[in-house]
Amino acid sequence: MKKRVLLAMLLFASIGTASAQSQSQCFGPNEAVNGDFQSYTGTVTGSNTWINNNLDNWTVSHGTPSPSGNLAMWMWSYNGGGEGVFMNHTFNAGQTYRLTYTINKSTDANPSSTFLVDLTNGLQGSSSTSLPSPSSQFAVSNQGWNNPGTTLTITEVFTVPAGQNFSQLWFRPYLAGQPNPNQAAVVLDNVTIEQMIACPCDVNAAFEYQEASCAMEFFNAAIAGSDPSNQILGYSWDFGDGTTSTEENPTHNYAAPGIYDVCLTTWAGSGTDCCTDMMCQTIVVSDSCTPCDFIEANAQAAVAVTPGTSECVFTASGVDNDFPGATGYHWDFGDGSFGSGKVAEHTYATMGAYVACLTVYYQDPQSGDCCSYQVCIDVPAGSVSVDPTELNLGSIDLYPNPSSGVFNVKIKKDQVENVEVYTLGGQLVNEVSIEKGNKSTTINVSNCAPGMYMVMIKSKSGHFYSKKLIIE
Repeated sequence: MKKRVLLAMLLFASIGTASAQSQSQCFGPNEAVNGDFQSYTGTVTGSNTWINNNLDNWTVSHGTPSPSGNLAMWMWSYNGGGEGVFMNHTFNAGQTYRLTYTINKSTDANPSSTFLVDLTNGLQGSSSTSLPSPSSQFAVSNQGWNNPGTTLTITEVFTVPAGQNFSQLWFRPYLAGQPNPNQAAVVLDNVTIEQMIACPCDVNAAFEYQEASCAMEFFNAAIAGSDPSNQILGYSWDFGDGTTSTEENPTHNYAAPGIYDVCLTTWAGSGTDCCTDMMCQTIVVSDSCTPCDFIEANAQAAVAVTPGTSECVFTASGVDNDFPGATGYHWDFGDGSFGSGKVAEHTYATMGAYVACLTVYYQDPQSGDCCSYQVCIDVPAGSVSVDPTELNLGSIDLYPNPSSGVFNVKIKKDQVENVEVYTLGGQLVNEVSIEKGNKSTTINVSNCAPGMYMVMIKSKSGHFYSKKLIIE
């Protein structure tokens, strides 16, 4: 006689998916019809007739299963047969699905029992306890008898084989042979079926801010959706005073103190889909300054030198702002050359220590008044070099090296015209002009601290030579 186990209370636990689920997988809504057994007609009974005719979308595959507790499905197995049910659902060839269900396995079952889930075709309703043979089937889940007495949530992600379509989802416990104990009982509930879809676009706009010198600094904190296909594409700021910005982390100068509503709109893309999200905050500006004050407080200049060349790229920063007037940039490279623009390129003709200056101009659109602020930076001598074709280190001698600071320079082919000694930071520490006709000279820099220095030699023919000098 079979033993029934009625479970009035379900104790939920979690169990890992049987097949690994990639972060890039997204699934649509639950497509299972009556997966929780709550859609039915008539008075609930334990008969196959009621299940087949009154329990929506469910059919008995074999045996006499029955509702349990709050209409979960109770089934058992022994001697290779027993009870099972199937639900109708279309599974298309090549499509990926996520199946989730809960089961509670009886504590007195044989531990070799299993719970099986298959996609099938051709199952017919039957009350025989013999295991039926569908016309076709595909294994989805095979759960061992672990954690009996606890309701487990099982999740399986699977892909239907190419060229095969299925119309049924079959559930049953299974115990082969006649072991002792010779039964396995289980309660099934909460079946859901979700088909994999293209991951939707998802982004959450967020930002932080702080009041800085003569400006408000804004910091983007937007987060794209958890799926890696979601990527942030751009930003749009509304500072609440009629000005905007598309920078990720802008700095803004308010014309007057006050309360402003600042909004950040962030947009993202995923596959062929795009999406936006907006966040607004009310900020309090306690101080403000004119555009010229802002430029003076924030203007910065920087230089990047291509290694081994005299090619330099100068960049103005810290002055990005949507002022109503015109902002201009003027560069003095320190060698008699000039440039303009927020980014400027320059190539020095000779090696040496230079001071480059950036002047930022602002013109008020109403009064026409113009103001400016200048910031200067050093261009290290060690970063600037002559054309490699002008170097002929085999034609120059520098000795002794290392030295106490007194050393000789001799050029074998050309006459020496000028000798300069620099620190590696570009500071000129000695410069000597050589009398006409001399091919060698003695230089005294013994007052310099021990360390490494750069000696720059200019010959009568206009060639430049460089050597490293070590002072001990």
